[in-house]
Amino acid sequence: MRGTLAALIAEDSPIDRVPGSASRIVLAASFIHPDASQPLQGLLELRDHDDQIADGFDPRRLILEVQGGRLSKPATRVGAGLYGFEVTAAADSGGQRLTLSLSFDDRLLTRRALPIGTDRWIAEGSPTPHGGCSFVAPASRGTAWIAAPALLLVGMLRRRRFTPWS
Repeated sequence: MRGTLAALIAEDSPIDRVPGSASRIVLAASFIHPDASQPLQGLLELRDHDDQIADGFDPRRLILEVQGGRLSKPATRVGAGLYGFEVTAAADSGGQRLTLSLSFDDRLLTRRALPIGTDRWIAEGSPTPHGGCSFVAPASRGTAWIAAPALLLVGMLRRRRFTPWS
């Protein structure tokens, strides 16, 4: 709530602060699709070193670089210390990473990397198919060797109990 009030106050009475180390790159998802027709939206939250809204500077001093993709909509001011943008990843880039770097006056403020994949589970790891429609982590092989003899013994005892004696 404090941040919202600070942004409203900054719109009414502009402030002059340059972005610093407390600036952030905020993204709409934790991964990006390898499809140029599905852009990922993001925000640049510009803060000075004391985490106060940074605004009132020439926006040409702010540079957002993309590696492993492209900036499909450049950073555009949407409010005090807030810039919106969109990025895309190429169709053949699944399994790779997209990296965003935010600089001010050629000084790196922050960097953010995210995986490229068709969905979150594929982008963030290697799913193992198990049981039809579900995905689970691979089971430890050690427990199967312990359980197998026990199940065999139980099966043999049951069979012997229900077999009629001659």
